[in-house]
Amino acid sequence: IETILWDSGFKFLREHLNRIRASAGYFGYPCSLKYLLKELKKAEEKFVKGRRYKVRMLLNNKGVVNIEYLKIKRQDALVYVAISKYRVDSEDILLYHKTTNRALYDREYTFYKALGYYDVIFLNSRGEVTEGAISNVIIKKNNNLYTPALSSGLLAGIYRGYLLKKGLVKEKKITLSEFLSADKVYLSNSVRGMVEVRVKKSNKPIDK
Repeated sequence: IETILWDSGFKFLREHLNRIRASAGYFGYPCSLKYLLKELKKAEEKFVKGRRYKVRMLLNNKGVVNIEYLKIKRQDALVYVAISKYRVDSEDILLYHKTTNRALYDREYTFYKALGYYDVIFLNSRGEVTEGAISNVIIKKNNNLYTPALSSGLLAGIYRGYLLKKGLVKEKKITLSEFLSADKVYLSNSVRGMVEVRVKKSNKPIDK
């Protein structure tokens, strides 16, 4: 899977194509970038100028792609995240690829979204913060920005990679206590960019 922002053009397109090609190669899926670009172009022809879209590109094991898209709604000014009680295994190779094999993430995201949360954060069996169901994690501490190390068990997000390449964030292993005591917490992905969030340790509904 690749989820791409369209805003007068596909954003980070090269990075998304490189990542899906790498994952397809790892799992032995055929992947033609020329074909993917052609299908993306077909979808783009339906977009309305001035609007922003979230484009979901799903490649199957036959090399056939399915493309879906949604208009992006305005984000609330203040959003909350919860912490999942379930732990992930940093040795699970599927954590490092964006695939449909993500039952735990989908189940927890659906549960917390229904309660009004923006996302849900996962820890690994060592107690290190990994990622959200749909986002990478960034914390601010003493005017520095940090994101969990890949070795903790997480997807190398496109926007996360952009921030690392620009030298705007640094990688480090982040404990739960460091996460909870951070000066600020952000979640990032290539569709929303960086979104500041508030952390709640309960699973109570968010008051609107």
